[in-house]
Amino acid sequence: MRTDSIFFFVLSFALLASFPITAKEPIPTPADDTIVGSIEPYLFRQILKNQNLEDSIANHWRDPGLQELVKKHGIQLFGGPMLGDVTSTSAKFWLRATRPCSITLKITEANLTDPSILTFKAKATEANDLTVIVEGKGLKPFTEYFANFSDENGPLGRRTNRFRTSPARGQREQFSVAFGGGARYNPPKERIWKTIANRNPHAFLFLGDNLYQDKPTHRNLQRVYYYRRQMRPEFIELSATTACYAIWDDHDFGANDVSGGIEPFKPAWKLPVWKVFKENWPNPYFGGGEKQPGCWFDFSIGDVDFFMTDGRYYRDFKKGTMLGPVQKQWLKEKLSNSKATFKVIASGTLWTESADKGGKDSWWGVPEEREEIFSLIDEKNISGVILLSADRHRTDVYKIKRPNGYDLYEFETSKLTNNHTHGTKKEAIFSYNKGNFFGLLDFDLTKKDPEMTFRCITMEDKEVYNLTLRKSQLSHTGLKLENGPKFNFDYQKKGPHGSPNSIEAVVQDSAIFFEVKSGFGIGSGKIKRVNGNWPKKVLLRLHLGGLEGFEVSNGKKTLKRPELQVRMFDSKGKPVEGPYLLKKKGYYEATIPPSLLGSDVQEIEISWVDFYRR
Repeated sequence: MRTDSIFFFVLSFALLASFPITAKEPIPTPADDTIVGSIEPYLFRQILKNQNLEDSIANHWRDPGLQELVKKHGIQLFGGPMLGDVTSTSAKFWLRATRPCSITLKITEANLTDPSILTFKAKATEANDLTVIVEGKGLKPFTEYFANFSDENGPLGRRTNRFRTSPARGQREQFSVAFGGGARYNPPKERIWKTIANRNPHAFLFLGDNLYQDKPTHRNLQRVYYYRRQMRPEFIELSATTACYAIWDDHDFGANDVSGGIEPFKPAWKLPVWKVFKENWPNPYFGGGEKQPGCWFDFSIGDVDFFMTDGRYYRDFKKGTMLGPVQKQWLKEKLSNSKATFKVIASGTLWTESADKGGKDSWWGVPEEREEIFSLIDEKNISGVILLSADRHRTDVYKIKRPNGYDLYEFETSKLTNNHTHGTKKEAIFSYNKGNFFGLLDFDLTKKDPEMTFRCITMEDKEVYNLTLRKSQLSHTGLKLENGPKFNFDYQKKGPHGSPNSIEAVVQDSAIFFEVKSGFGIGSGKIKRVNGNWPKKVLLRLHLGGLEGFEVSNGKKTLKRPELQVRMFDSKGKPVEGPYLLKKKGYYEATIPPSLLGSDVQEIEISWVDFYRR
């Protein structure tokens, strides 16, 4: 290692030791990094170490020491350009200047020999930490353009930034959208941005933990962490040509597993964190604005609608909410009114009932609110819904079964640059945690039955998994259950210690299977017939390790296990002999006798015990 690199690391760690330790200490940038490595010691010394917790680079641009670094290393911007909020006729670019100035954006159509030049201007000011968003308008749908920037002194930043506008509503096209979370600033792994850029996605969705700040009262720290990422050449290569959309999760909102609470302005650190977030992303809008802060928003790419949710600012699990009342109403109205082919709902945390920590930091921690959203999809026949999430440092694919609707698919990925890894999940259709990776959604709306293909792609650009969903799979019209009987379920969705319970209906030909899952192994529930008749064949499948206690009752008559002819099967549906399944994966199956299911029977109650705790 060069001696100047050794000196730099000694200096960086000495600086780190001089201010309070964060949950994730910053990884220093090597000194031979010509841009970030050259300016990082100044940022640490003058801003990160500063006793003024509201400090920013806007307070230092006049400093001769900083000006000398800018001149010596040819730094034209402290960040950007970053593309965002792209529509079929417009596009916004975010930049951070090195001083207050007027920035000019010039846009030309890419595939014309003598294109006209569209010119737009905006001012970078100290009030917004030298950031500016300049918008280009009057563009053509799904058309490629070049964008270039300048100030009074000449060209700024990356030259000839090629981008494409979005398709118009109803315009049937092919495009891809990349996504992920878990992006701690990590110099050896920043190259993933280049890998993503080489895939040419139309957009990238940052789903939280986009940086690891973990100090919600330290605006100086939050800003310095943004500066370092935004000046990385690899990040600029992606963000200058790919529309960027961002929500936060715990580590870039507050601290690990944080819940903001339902009050908009309490605790006091929430609003300043929101303002810093607004400074650093070119989203279409930010929650409900000054009166109802947050990071939720929606946007469209042709016939695909995206709903980006905020699961931190108003989270209060004691009051049963992930979103808070205003955001929840916004999401329900947006979903109900959407006519898009596909509707993508993005969350910073998992949707599945199999989430880590027994659901304590996921949607399973608020099962009633989760069910309210899922039931809306069922009841209003909202087709084409796809769930995205992040938070866990791996890639997962889940199928969430719905008793009166189509299966919902969830795609989770959150290890863009992180070193830390979470273990894989056996409950997932696919679970992967080797190295670093991102998700890619390939939309093909040109087909008669439009498709979305999910791909898991590593930092080395290797595709390790893919799954294609057709629009017809995500539709109520194809369900055999639609013209048959309807059922509701009444049971405790969470057992002791937060363990999940679920009862779901699965139709196969003229039979219906009620699938029972119980994390704790002891529980009960009611199956209520809302309309229609009981099918000719009704079966119960209990996914348990044992079944010492089992009863089914219609209120007048009760049958116990010996009377129900219980059978055991392995996970592939092959019969199994023996008293228990404790050492194998599988399920118990019982046929409900017709004597319990007369036309006057509206509900049956079931109870189960895997084994008695003697």
